[in-house]
Amino acid sequence: MSKIKMFNEYMDKKLVISYEITRGCNLRCPYCYAKDFLNNKETYNPIIAAKVIKAFKDFKKEHPDYQLELDLLGGDPLFSTGIFDFLEQWLEEVDYDIWVVTNLTPKDQNKIIKIGELLNKYPRLGLSATWHDSCNQELWKKNMKYLSQFKKMRYAEIDEIWFPNIVASLVLMNDKAQYEKYQYMRDNDISYGITHYYDEEHLSKRAFPVYDDTTTEIYKNSVNYKQIFFTLDDEKFYTDEFERRKLFEISHKYKLICSVLNYNIDYNGNVFNSCSYRPKVRYHIDDGIQIHRVFCEDTYCHCSVSACKRLLKEK
Repeated sequence: MSKIKMFNEYMDKKLVISYEITRGCNLRCPYCYAKDFLNNKETYNPIIAAKVIKAFKDFKKEHPDYQLELDLLGGDPLFSTGIFDFLEQWLEEVDYDIWVVTNLTPKDQNKIIKIGELLNKYPRLGLSATWHDSCNQELWKKNMKYLSQFKKMRYAEIDEIWFPNIVASLVLMNDKAQYEKYQYMRDNDISYGITHYYDEEHLSKRAFPVYDDTTTEIYKNSVNYKQIFFTLDDEKFYTDEFERRKLFEISHKYKLICSVLNYNIDYNGNVFNSCSYRPKVRYHIDDGIQIHRVFCEDTYCHCSVSACKRLLKEK
């Protein structure tokens, strides 16, 4: 057998884990991955939240060489009744990078004031404000303008790059409303990225081949586009070259083992492998944070932008 190639070996000891801290949300976007299980009565489960904190603290003791990031999802985290208790405990006791992913339009404006205070206090906290058509547009702009006073550069261990602690996310749809938002963020110096939308079977529609000239304009102006890098053995290259080589098709070309990077902890504490089209329950948070390596083949590989893979041989 030929020499094993390594793809993104520098990402081998990194994990990005999302946690659905609530199932409540003030919106009901038709393209949301969570639309079938949103429930405004399930705002916070303190038992599961405590287990999440413990699992990460234990992992940090057992694997001090790993780098982790936690992304708070939902529902909308600012809908959660326990969001600030959780954040302060995390930032004081766990101290891994953490991002709050929110539509930024809670009814209670005190939550916007509080998240601003925490952004100002804790360098490991970031906020990603998703801008949906369903949002109250003026409220979103007002809240983003207020929080911009707390914007500062932060170093993210997972990505090994510096970028703002406050960013916006656009759902990648080729329509007039999106371009108006894009122009607004450029005019107001708001850093932004691209987020997924999902079809009726909850399959991600963020696929590199569907970009046309206009969507590429948005994508290539998004945060981190020029900073994200990849490696193939000792060769280092950036996003344009990744797209040119169609490395999102890497599992069609090679037999490979993937060091799974992405997991999702749901509201009830079940932990899913979220790196494929059809995630599977792996374990429960009672069992802590676990590391998995899996065979991966014959799917478009959207996690290849970051995951480490061992390319065993060409097909």
